[in-house]
Amino acid sequence: MQTLTDVIQFYSKGNPEHGQKRSTVHNGILLNSEKSGMVRMLELSEEEISQLEAFLKTLSSKPERILPPELPK
Repeated sequence: MQTLTDVIQFYSKGNPEHGQKRSTVHNGILLNSEKSGMVRMLELSEEEISQLEAFLKTLSSKPERILPPELPK
């Protein structure tokens, strides 16, 4: 299981494990992906990663219960 720190470090490195072009078959469907040229290394320091993780943990919202509309009979 990935921790939030692992995810931040992964994106900080600019998604290094993703090659320029990759094809994958998922549920019988061929998926082609290409890493965007806009993806780049953030090179975050350990302190910046820690600060970003603390900030992301503050984001929350109350679960909202949505009732289905009453349909005419």
